[in-house]
Amino acid sequence: MVRNWINTEGRPLGLALGSNSDILVGDADNGLVRVTREGEVEIDGVKSKFTVGIDVAEDGTIYLTDASYKYSLNNVLLELPEGKPHGTLISSDHPPTTLHCWLLISTWPMELQSHQINNLWSSVKPPREDAENIT
Repeated sequence: MVRNWINTEGRPLGLALGSNSDILVGDADNGLVRVTREGEVEIDGVKSKFTVGIDVAEDGTIYLTDASYKYSLNNVLLELPEGKPHGTLISSDHPPTTLHCWLLISTWPMELQSHQINNLWSSVKPPREDAENIT
């Protein structure tokens, strides 16, 4: 049986279980969205244009893949003629205690998953040299 559980008012493309049993949603429109056990929807401090993947490490660090920091889902096809990757792999603590995120890779990352031996995998091209700390 399928039922309508939560509406993020966006486009959820990834789910992960947070360290405190909240559901973390990678939402293409709203970035990082947290859903509490009580069903409350909170949009956290990590914003992005086109979040497509999310995972949480054992230490609570959140990893997000953003298909484009420049274009949203509605106009992402404009990125193709440019021939430049605008995607990112971002890490953040949870719950976000500051507005700081760390840009780990700047390319075209899409899917994001970790596995039992604590390695993080993302389908990406090699990182650009201009990866930096972002706020």
